[in-house]
Amino acid sequence: KSDDAVQALADAYFPGTFECLAGEKPGIPRKPEPDAVWALMEKFGASKENTVYIGDSEVDIATGKNAGCGMISVTWGFRTKDALVQSGASRMVDAPEELVREVVGINK
Repeated sequence: KSDDAVQALADAYFPGTFECLAGEKPGIPRKPEPDAVWALMEKFGASKENTVYIGDSEVDIATGKNAGCGMISVTWGFRTKDALVQSGASRMVDAPEELVREVVGINK
């Protein structure tokens, strides 16, 4: 989604939830190229080892792999669980509360 659309959706459905969101911007290659992920990692001083990419599609799986960081696929989004597995998903969660547990557990 364009950056404008991402910001509008977040404002409408998740106000005050996220510190930073980024959608597609001119001059930054689209997913699955890792440039946007790397830019956010740089902005927050995060390493690949301390970053997890969360998504709901085969493009998101490829983006996480290309960025060299952890990847968690959510099964309630754009693709089915079977499609995610066929695309190489190795970590999947079926509910938001599971996602919270996975993300918190990453740094342990």
